[in-house]
Amino acid sequence: MATPVVEIAPLTEEQKKMALELYPTMTHPELVKKVFGDPTLDSRSAQGRLLKTFVADLGLVPKTIDNRKDPSVAFELTEDDKRFIEKNIRSFRGKTLELARVVGKDEKITPLSKPFKQVYAYLKEVYPEAISSSDEPVDDLEYKAPSTIQSLITLVNDYVTTGDVSRKVYVWGKLKSSEERCMRALMKYMRVYRVGYQASRYEKKSERELFLSTFIRFTHDKPDLTEIEVDQSISAAAETVNIAQIERTINRIDRIQEEIMMGGEVDENGKTKKLGMSDVEMINAVRSKYDAAKTQLAKLMANLEETRSKRQAGKNERNQSILNILEAWQQDEQKRTDLVVLMGDREKAEDEREVGRLRDLDDLTALISGQTEDEMTA
Repeated sequence: MATPVVEIAPLTEEQKKMALELYPTMTHPELVKKVFGDPTLDSRSAQGRLLKTFVADLGLVPKTIDNRKDPSVAFELTEDDKRFIEKNIRSFRGKTLELARVVGKDEKITPLSKPFKQVYAYLKEVYPEAISSSDEPVDDLEYKAPSTIQSLITLVNDYVTTGDVSRKVYVWGKLKSSEERCMRALMKYMRVYRVGYQASRYEKKSERELFLSTFIRFTHDKPDLTEIEVDQSISAAAETVNIAQIERTINRIDRIQEEIMMGGEVDENGKTKKLGMSDVEMINAVRSKYDAAKTQLAKLMANLEETRSKRQAGKNERNQSILNILEAWQQDEQKRTDLVVLMGDREKAEDEREVGRLRDLDDLTALISGQTEDEMTA
């Protein structure tokens, strides 16, 4: 008898959010139990497979048993480590992460690992010319949005230029009503879950700041963005970081290529080393990726500008219609006023004629009765 197939409901938005928040700190079996709230489940269950597909589609990898707890917590640079760094600094110039992985004897070391931070700090103190400022790690992997308007304004003034270094874009305590509206809208944008999720993916300060500065420059003066337009701005900012990352890869490849071509190194057969076909294919692949990323960014920006300009055009058209109605009403009001004045003038003239007619009638009556007008009114 065939085993009945159990239908599993898709992940809810709450389950997806929980999975994204917890995957860096939990193994996959732990994640399954937590997300579905069932301690009997494991990664082989239908729920486990469903969750694994979800995180895999996003390019995420839950912690494994081996790397769940950071083994480098107690890591300290020894004198031997420092001598190794000093001896090999030239060959690792600009490759702080690779150097840290060699010193820490662990290929899983990241910019947030203690070995990397210690190697970076040592190089910064002793050989600052050997490191790249773009390698500096973030202080905290989890990004937290500004909590107050004042801190947000400081961030905006850091990232948005006015062309005059002595003048700030926004001045705390002197905000115009339109500026305050912009800041309150930006605060709402910065608290969108996807902004924090994307920013937390960057372990280097330069990359996180590039993402945040780009997003803020796109949105700080647009208080009327729709949710779709906010998402487009996030994607455009992320693509900007992607382009910068590819550019750094291209620069490294160019340096390696130049060293090979100019170094005159020979292989085991005594021939001068040249770039192999695999090297050429890798270079072409990276450059193709770079061109595709730039094209994607251009499409995102064009789409964002197009959708917003259409919406603004529609808004302006509606405003113009309202102005036309108001103007027509004002013109009609003037016509009504003129008509009232004309009618008043006519009534006044008619009253004056009636008064004159009655005066003539009184004179006629006095004449018939033999009395004067004064005697009749006495």
